[in-house]
Amino acid sequence: MSLSKAPATPLLDGERHLAMFPASLPVFIYRALLIGAITALVFAGLALGLGYWSPVLPMWRFLGIVIGFAALSVFLFDGPSRWMRHSSECWHLTDRRLLFEDARFPEQDFALPLSQIASATPIFSWNLRLKLTDGTAMLMHFVRSPDKIRKRIELAQRHGGAPDA
Repeated sequence: MSLSKAPATPLLDGERHLAMFPASLPVFIYRALLIGAITALVFAGLALGLGYWSPVLPMWRFLGIVIGFAALSVFLFDGPSRWMRHSSECWHLTDRRLLFEDARFPEQDFALPLSQIASATPIFSWNLRLKLTDGTAMLMHFVRSPDKIRKRIELAQRHGGAPDA
């Protein structure tokens, strides 16, 4: 994916590009590690609660097994395939629209007038849910600082260009 500042989608006359929000690999890795850590804690709690740890099994080996299962679960259920699906996605904020571009699937690119965004809600620290005025919703996946993005979208809505681009 190109990290150029300008979107591939042509801007309208007088439209200004304000920001870009690409999918972020560090955000994805943070999410995967967090899911792995939570999974490891759940596995360890279950194993200890059910009495599967014994003094015969050294604690470091027990923890290694639990962490191994956690890493395996992250890799199998939410690993590289999810990142590959969203890694080429990039959102561009202009003073009139929010542009979605996917370098791998350019036929899925679209432009969303800011007036059609009813609300933006951060989900954890890696996704931003956009609720549209027609009741549908979409996610901005693996973006840095979703709350800051929400604030930038709201600011662009208040101070942007034409209401319906």
